[in-house]
Amino acid sequence: MVFAFPQLQDSKKDFLLELIDELLPELFPKIFPYSKKFSWLKLESYILPNEANLLARKVKLENEYKSALNEIEEELEINQSKYQFLHSLITETSDLLVKSIEHFFIWLGFENIVNMDEANPEIKEEDLQISLKNGLLVVEVKGIGGTSKDSECSQISKIKYRRARERNKFDVFALYVVNHQRYLPPLQRKNPPFSEQQILDAQSDERGLLTTYEIFKLYSNIEEGFITKEDARLSLLEYGLVQFKPSKSNLLGYPLEVHHGGQVVILNVDNFTLNKGASIIICNDEAWFRAEILEIQSNNEVIEFASEGEIGIKLSRSVLKVSELWLEDTIH
Repeated sequence: MVFAFPQLQDSKKDFLLELIDELLPELFPKIFPYSKKFSWLKLESYILPNEANLLARKVKLENEYKSALNEIEEELEINQSKYQFLHSLITETSDLLVKSIEHFFIWLGFENIVNMDEANPEIKEEDLQISLKNGLLVVEVKGIGGTSKDSECSQISKIKYRRARERNKFDVFALYVVNHQRYLPPLQRKNPPFSEQQILDAQSDERGLLTTYEIFKLYSNIEEGFITKEDARLSLLEYGLVQFKPSKSNLLGYPLEVHHGGQVVILNVDNFTLNKGASIIICNDEAWFRAEILEIQSNNEVIEFASEGEIGIKLSRSVLKVSELWLEDTIH
């Protein structure tokens, strides 16, 4: 809509004020919802029935909302502070990274941890020493922008044998932990970041290789009951690439085929009995989760269980061709 007005020599201001404040709001109330015309109706003398009660309830709800929101904000800050060490695992380097790993290892159940940078700051060797019932674990920690050189992976070997000579025992375990490509989100990093030769060398030298991203994921997997803290501690003593595995479970392997959006899986079964209703742990790079066996087929026949051969199973959740499947032992 277009309005045309004659040229005004004087009183343009008064004309426009009257137009905007009175005439246009009356003609087009939706366009001028905040017009102050009749604003005196909001005064207590002209208030409508029930309006005071409703307005009071509105104010009360607004105050309750603000109070509840403040409580949640405080809880978020406390939670952030409590679990900041997990984010530090995948972002930090140097002392802050060492402290976050120390924090995690304490949570994991290691009792005798020495932060060597704090205990002996002049000696630049291992970052952490952990006394075990069966020996000593020495840990070197690095946070880097790229991936590890061979020399960085193997440096812990020298420290391991030095500590073994000092103890006059061959009971020293060695672990190299790296927060690699730390400026990238972990899912965009090269995982694992170690070359095949670096892993073989670590196996030969009897030392472990581990990323902080694996430690980060381990927290949730323990909390959700996939792996026990005890089994996780034992895994840290492995040689080569340290890999955490579900506790009280048997490895089924990878699907031969997946169908129907990943809910039907073809498997080769050997030495294990799969029953309808059994729980399968699905291990993907990003996360682990459980799925129930809804149906088992062999040679196009529905069966209640299977112990060997190629079978098809229908699951309650979708899996990938690269998913590692574990049969969970639910009787324990």
